[in-house]
Amino acid sequence: MQIDEGLPEAMLRLFANLRRAMAERIHRDGALGPSGFLLLSRLAEAPRRGSELGGLLGLDQSTVSRQVKGLCEAGLVGRGGIGSDERV
Repeated sequence: MQIDEGLPEAMLRLFANLRRAMAERIHRDGALGPSGFLLLSRLAEAPRRGSELGGLLGLDQSTVSRQVKGLCEAGLVGRGGIGSDERV
């Protein structure tokens, strides 16, 4: 089976278009502000605790909690973990 040589470039364009469409929808719907985008970018790397997110981004815990709640309500992230090790 041969793979089309243009496939990697086509896939990159597809993912870039998808990312752009998602960002436009999030902005349009008002589900996410600048802090939410920062949190979402860090969560795309790996699940993290709220305190870890706050430390990485220089945000206080109340801002992190509010933004995480909004991300959860928008269906962009979910919570997981057990007890004090709950991660977003």
